[in-house]
Amino acid sequence: ALIDGVLARVAAVPGVEAVSPALTVPFAPAGFGIAGFLRTPGQAADESAKNPLLNMEIIAPNYFATLGIPVLRGRPFAADDREGGAPVVIISESAARHYWPGADPLGRTLQFGPTDPPLTVVGLVPNTRYRELRTARASVYFPLHQAAFPVVPLTLVIRTAGPPASVAAAIRTAVNDGAAGVTLASASPLETLLAEPRAQPRLNAMLLAAFAATVVILAAVGLFAVIAMMVRQRTGEFGIRMALGATPAGMRRLVVGRGLAIATVGTVAGIGGALVTSSLLTDLLFEVGPSDLATLGLATALIIGVAATASLLPGQVSMGIDPGISLRGEG
Repeated sequence: ALIDGVLARVAAVPGVEAVSPALTVPFAPAGFGIAGFLRTPGQAADESAKNPLLNMEIIAPNYFATLGIPVLRGRPFAADDREGGAPVVIISESAARHYWPGADPLGRTLQFGPTDPPLTVVGLVPNTRYRELRTARASVYFPLHQAAFPVVPLTLVIRTAGPPASVAAAIRTAVNDGAAGVTLASASPLETLLAEPRAQPRLNAMLLAAFAATVVILAAVGLFAVIAMMVRQRTGEFGIRMALGATPAGMRRLVVGRGLAIATVGTVAGIGGALVTSSLLTDLLFEVGPSDLATLGLATALIIGVAATASLLPGQVSMGIDPGISLRGEG
């Protein structure tokens, strides 16, 4: 009743679009929150030992709407999912794949132990990174008024229409003045909560980007040097070609094409190496695979573009070769 009263007062604050209680703040330090195991009715002991450790969240009916998490199948919790009603849960996709691979989880049941009452699955949601940014763990959600745990959610997740700071003071007043002994201890926008878990991945990305940029620059300088040397060594040949009717534009295409041919061979070898070693980068990636075609395509286009630019200046030099001077030099 206390939580319901706080929720009603906060929801009435101008600028608040949705509010819901949660067991922990997003990306809370390790050890916060509840995790446990569930089994399917009749599951053998050796099979249940392989069940995943599930994040267990205690939520209100509008929790998913507040956080913008879609309900993929079934329904969110309703107001009548209360004590005395049929016990229900909502599970994440990875949990559903483990317990019922290739089958519809709706209407199926889970339980804590062989003698515990069954929990009927009424909804399916995506895996989330609510507790950890790096890992989307399997989760199970229990309705607040039907929770099987003797805990009370002490965190509010709030969606605002504008900047959170603009309504923070009004929210604090609504909470503090609502009931004796209830106070808002702290309030943080999601970006602040994300800062710590994103710090290491951002540092890794910056270091990798710096190393990659250095490698590309060195490769461009090396390719420029190779093509420039080639133009110098083949000055006589180019003079003969131009004396026989080759055009300056044709000479430039010849030189730039040589550089692109070298870059293409190197790019093909690099993509092969990337595909072989891509598993080493899996832990550094989010929402993209190590062999993502779009990423590889963009990298290939970048390298070919750099190669073309590095070959362009020697190509311009080849256009200005005087056939008579070059032939006299050969002689």
